[in-house]
Amino acid sequence: MPAQLPLLLGPESKVAKREDLATVGVNSYVSPGMCATKKAAGDMYGSRQKLWDMTYLYKEIEDFAKIFNVEDRGQAVIADFKKT
Repeated sequence: MPAQLPLLLGPESKVAKREDLATVGVNSYVSPGMCATKKAAGDMYGSRQKLWDMTYLYKEIEDFAKIFNVEDRGQAVIADFKKT
């Protein structure tokens, strides 16, 4: 189960916690861009210590390519992004 918001799979999630999913055999994935956030009062998405950049997207593409065993295709997508 992939998630981009800590609200969905984070430690204070009302939906499910990653540990709950693991207990029933469901793997989970949280976007690396979201892992780079810290919780701030009044901000359910988290606040960043630095601006978002493409390295987070590249990491997510690499991760999904590895999960689905298509690393070569993932690298091709990243290379295509870097050309533009």
